Amino acid sequence: MWQLAGALALLLAISALVAMARRRRYLVMGWLWFLITLVPMNGIVQVGHQAMADRYAYVSFVGLFIMVCWSVADFGTRSWQWGASSAFDDRAESRPVPIPWRAALSVVVVLVLVVLTHRQIGYWKDALTLWRHAANVVPGNWLAEDNVGLLLQQAGRPEQEVVPHFFKASAANPADSLSNMYIAIYEQTHGHPQEAILRYDNVLRNPLPLRAEAPIDQNMGAAYLELGDRAKAQQCFD
Repeated sequence: MWQLAGALALLLAISALVAMARRRRYLVMGWLWFLITLVPMNGIVQVGHQAMADRYAYVSFVGLFIMVCWSVADFGTRSWQWGASSAFDDRAESRPVPIPWRAALSVVVVLVLVVLTHRQIGYWKDALTLWRHAANVVPGNWLAEDNVGLLLQQAGRPEQEVVPHFFKASAANPADSLSNMYIAIYEQTHGHPQEAILRYDNVLRNPLPLRAEAPIDQNMGAAYLELGDRAKAQQCFD
């Protein structure tokens, strides 16, 4: 609740400042751009299975960039004085920042952004790198853990490297059919039919399209045979 209250207070405070500076229309336009285009990402209007997503945030951030860039330009060409003259008062005395200082600061900002961009692009080197990064920055990201496990398996990595990701995914989302299916297969091939049956049952109770591709009932039947329960095994085979 404190995070929600703090975020709301911050939004209201910025909105009030922007309203006070309505003569600087780039602030109003940039802030409204940010708020309106944020709607498909903040969870109020849901797009996709995720509760919220920042994958389109670059669209919203255009509004913030407009606010920052035009404000910096304004700051560089006039003095923003508090007191008798408001910071938003066009009558403030003009004492522009020297052009060399503005140029130097611009170069520094661009260089910092180049370094950050190069670092960010590295996460998109391949699918495994991307999903590993997603799993690291968002603890409990079951979808990312599933994808890391699948990609490691496709790469032929040993199961002791693959299976922990499915266990993490299942712990984060017990209803996740994909991780439960792979854990069930792992348990069954390691001589734990009872644990495998529990996992298979979870998959059948939370069906996904993968069920059509995976022999869940057949595997359960084999596990019941290992336990000596031929009647339940026959039900699964049927």
